[in-house]
Amino acid sequence: MPKYIIKDEKQLNEFMGSFFNWIGKRKGKELAKQLKKDPKMAKFVQDGDDLAKKIAKHMRDKAKKDPAYKSSMKAVQDFIDN
Repeated sequence: MPKYIIKDEKQLNEFMGSFFNWIGKRKGKELAKQLKKDPKMAKFVQDGDDLAKKIAKHMRDKAKKDPAYKSSMKAVQDFIDN
């Protein structure tokens, strides 16, 4: 069995993270296909999408009217992006 010398643990962590993400996405796609077949789950997903759209619209409308709210939203978005 080969013995590898790991010089940078960050690279190993990134590799393992991407590997498990790949596995998760693959299993997630299979689960999503099965959930789409369930009418009750499909309704919950649709309701969630509708609610997310309503929240986003409310936040955009409030940002247009309130400059302090708009700057707070921008600060949060900058934090998320970085």
